[in-house]
This record gives sequence, C-alpha cells and structure tokens, in this order.
Amino acid sequence: MTRVIVFGPISWDSIITIDEYPDNGGFAQGISRVERAGGTGLNIAAALASASVEIELHSYIGTDIYGDKLRNQIKQLDVPSSHIYEVPGPSLHAFITIDGSGERTVFAMEKNRFPEITFMNEFSENQIVVFPIWRDFYLPHLERANQAGAKTVVGVGAILNQTVTASFMIGSEKDALDFDIDLHRFPITIVTRGAEGVLVHTPERSFEVPVIKVKAEDATGAGDTFLSGFLVGLSRESTVESAVRTGINWAATAITKQSSIPPMWQEDFNVS
Repeated sequence: MTRVIVFGPISWDSIITIDEYPDNGGFAQGISRVERAGGTGLNIAAALASASVEIELHSYIGTDIYGDKLRNQIKQLDVPSSHIYEVPGPSLHAFITIDGSGERTVFAMEKNRFPEITFMNEFSENQIVVFPIWRDFYLPHLERANQAGAKTVVGVGAILNQTVTASFMIGSEKDALDFDIDLHRFPITIVTRGAEGVLVHTPERSFEVPVIKVKAEDATGAGDTFLSGFLVGLSRESTVESAVRTGINWAATAITKQSSIPPMWQEDFNVS
C-alpha cells in the first residue's frame, strides 16, 4: 500500500451549536457547546490511520493547554507523531458554529506558524503527498514531491498561484471565489458541491458522481472525510471514480455524527 504524507494543521476546536446563523448584527440562540480535537491535518491522518493506511503527518502543536490536550488526542488516535513538532507558544485554535442545517462556519483564532518550522523529509514516486488546505508556504515541499515523481494533491486555494502544479486538485466549490478548471496544472480536478454531488474533470472526460442523501447533523470535517476516502482508494490503486465513491460513502456517515474527526473506517465504505 502506498504511503500518504499529509501537510496540514492540528487544531483545538470549540464548537457552538446554534438554532440558525443570524444576519449581520443579529442574534443567535446557542444550543450546546463542546471542545474537541480537529484541524484538517489531524482529521485526515486519524481517518487514514483507522483504515490501516501508512500515514505521515507533518504539522505542529503549541506549548499551551491546548497543546497538551492535542498531544493526548494524537496518541489516542494512533497517529504517528515523529513529524509533529512542538513550537513555543499557542496551538491553533478555532471557534466553529454549526446551525440547524448542519452547516458550519469556522473562525480561526491563531496565526498558522508552519513557516517557522524546518521539516526534514524525503519524497519518492511511491508516495502520495497531500496539501489539503493550500498555503503558498507549502510550495517548496510540493515542488520537491513533484520532482521526486510522487502523486501530489492540493486544495482549491492553489488555483490562485499560477506556479502551482499537482496531480490532483480537490476541494469544495465554496472554498474558491473563482473556480477555474485548469487541466494543464491539475490533470485531475475534483469539485465537491454538497448535496449537488461531486464533479470530476480529467483530460479524457468530465462526469458527476451523486452523493448519498442523509440527514446532516454536523458538516464539520465532511470535506476532510471525503478526501480521506479518496486517498484510501488512491492508495489502494482504485480508479478515480471508485476512489470518489469511497469518499462519498465515508462522508455520508461523517455528517450524521457530531465530530470534527471522521468516524472510524469501515471496509464497506470501499467500492474498489
């Protein structure tokens, strides 16, 4: 099985459930509040670890109380920590609101200090290297992964930097102001559209894969779960369409549960 290397944040999430999101200057009634581990990097790494995928997470935590909590969660989730660095100061922390429809809004409370860290890693052609939330400070790592012949995956924010190229671009249409399909830079582009399904663009064809209709309780981490399922399929050399369906199956279960981290892997999610 192919090793998956993920570059992404680890965050402590403060979740507030409200009746509905108010207009600017309005009022929302809080229903519940919960504290839990999250962050795209940790979400995907934990999901892949539960599917027995060989995983390497490149990230960091701080030296505050949230760092202590996150360190315990990382251990409980069996996520390898050899490339998770401890940086003096605050950990990433986010406030997340979830409304009655299950939709979430994220407020990041701390600046990402990834550029302060020197990551030591080697890439090879038998790896999948993933940057699920694109930031330009990842570019040197992406370029080295491309040069090594690894399969590379970037989030939709990479559209804005014309120097970025990768094997796959994956993300929600909500996360890009101007979603431009560029198959020269990203030969396979996968666009999630919530209940409207998933669009897949390849040099040969474009097609749509419908999602599974379920009642959404909490959409936090749904995109991470979809990507995790896709990566499971990719690591097992599934076709792109089968890998997308694996992501859809897993995400359908995730949004019925209240959690930032995806639910444990079940083999029946896999359609390859």
